[in-house]
Amino acid sequence: MGILRAGDIILVDSDKSYAKIVKFLQKSPTVWHWFVGKIYELISKKKAPKWLIDDVDFYHVAMALDEKRIIEQQSKVIISPASRLQGKRIRVWRNMGLSEIDMLTLISRSHQDLGKGYDVLLIFGKTLTWFTGLGFLAMIFQWPGVEICATIVAKWHWFIDHFGRMSPETVTGDDIDDWCASHAPYSKIEVRDEDLTA
Repeated sequence: MGILRAGDIILVDSDKSYAKIVKFLQKSPTVWHWFVGKIYELISKKKAPKWLIDDVDFYHVAMALDEKRIIEQQSKVIISPASRLQGKRIRVWRNMGLSEIDMLTLISRSHQDLGKGYDVLLIFGKTLTWFTGLGFLAMIFQWPGVEICATIVAKWHWFIDHFGRMSPETVTGDDIDDWCASHAPYSKIEVRDEDLTA
């Protein structure tokens, strides 16, 4: 088991309706991929390939500042006690190659965004991308200087990793999860409720 460390990426799940919608929209790159995947499953009686329909386990992304605090995009960027995560299904990814300087840089970069609002327009752009397949729409439709949870965590980490994407605005929580699961130096850290202290 482990405690949180600066720079850890935290994925959070929920059974609430809005979380289910967010996870559904991350299942496939576009509605067309999802549609073809469903036809494939109907005809072949097999699960669609991951590039068509992916299992999405988490809807929210945050970052650890230390063992007791996380920083996350809610209606604005806030610092929350790690204990807020108790009782929730979470997955923690740690980049084992982070140096002390990298961790301090991540903390500094994230603190620069404290108090910034939530980019509702980017949600519109990502939804347009899902319906059309035109990835650049997520980069065009956005308010300057504000983000959503996955893109802001990607932006903080951008000097270290691009999570297989061309810009932070195109990153989803599922992209981060899939990338960390398949690339060194990321390790999954098992964190228990008792490790999430205030």
